[in-house]
Amino acid sequence: MMKPTIQLKSTTQSVQSPLLRLPTITMLATILVTTIATTALSGCASNQLDHNPKPTIVYNKRGVPSHYKVRSGDTLSTIAKKYGLNYRTLGVKNGLDDKYTIYAGQWIKLWDSSSRADKKFKKAVQQQKVQRNIIKANANSNSTNNNSTDSNSTNNSSNSSQAYYYPTTNPIMRGFGSGSEGLWFSGRKGDPVYASQNGTVIYSGGGLAEFGKLVMIRHNNELISAYAHNSRLLVPEGSFVYRGQKIAEMGSTGDIDRVGLQLQIRQNGTPINPIEILGNR
Repeated sequence: MMKPTIQLKSTTQSVQSPLLRLPTITMLATILVTTIATTALSGCASNQLDHNPKPTIVYNKRGVPSHYKVRSGDTLSTIAKKYGLNYRTLGVKNGLDDKYTIYAGQWIKLWDSSSRADKKFKKAVQQQKVQRNIIKANANSNSTNNNSTDSNSTNNSSNSSQAYYYPTTNPIMRGFGSGSEGLWFSGRKGDPVYASQNGTVIYSGGGLAEFGKLVMIRHNNELISAYAHNSRLLVPEGSFVYRGQKIAEMGSTGDIDRVGLQLQIRQNGTPINPIEILGNR
C-alpha cells in the first residue's frame, strides 16, 4: 500500500524588493514637484493679473494709448516698436524683471496718464488764480490812479519805450509773430533775468505747465510783462520790483527743451510785440 504524498503549502510570501518600487516613488515625486511648480507659476501669473485691473485709457496727440493689453505672442519689444517707444523705458516704467517678462492679459503702461486729470484741474486753478491777481492788480491800479496824480505821471512814463529795459543782454533767437507771442532769448541755466520796468508782481509760480516757472509784473493800467521758463524765481507775489532788478534765473522749465527766456508784453490782455515797448537795441 502506497503512502499518500503530502504537499506542504508554503506560507512564505514573496516580498518585492524596495528597488522595484523605487521608480514608482520617483515618478510620484516628479509629478508632485511638477504640479506644485505649475500651480505656483499659475498663481504668480494670476496674482499679477488680479493686481493689474483695466485702467482708464486715454490717447495722446500721436494717438498712442496710455495702456496696452498684452496678447498671446506679444513681447515688450514688439509692443514698443508698434508705438515707436523704447522697450527698456517701458520695462522700467512697468517694473518688469531683467528679462522683460510679460503675460497675456496684462496691462502695460505706455505713458504716464495717471495724473492727467489732476494736472488739468491744477492748471485751471492756477489760471483762475492768475486772472484773479490781474483783476486785483487792475482794481488797485485804478484806485491809485483815481487818488494820485503822481501815479498817472508814473504810468505815462512807463508807456515810453525808453522807460523799459530788455530783461537780458543775451541774443534774441526768435522774434514776435508766426505763432510766437513774445521774444525768445537764448542763454545758459542761471543767467539773470531782470524786470523791464517798475511794477507789482501779480504772479510768481510754476502752475502754468507750458510756461514753466513764470513771473508776471503789472506796470500800469494797460501793460503786463511776463518772463517764462525760468529755473529759479526770486520775487514773491505782491512784491514791488524796480526796473533792472533781478527777478529770476534762466532755465528750461515748461514746454521747451533748451535753456531760454520768453518775454511777453500784454496790453489790455493782448500780446503785443515787445519791441514796441522795449525799442530796438
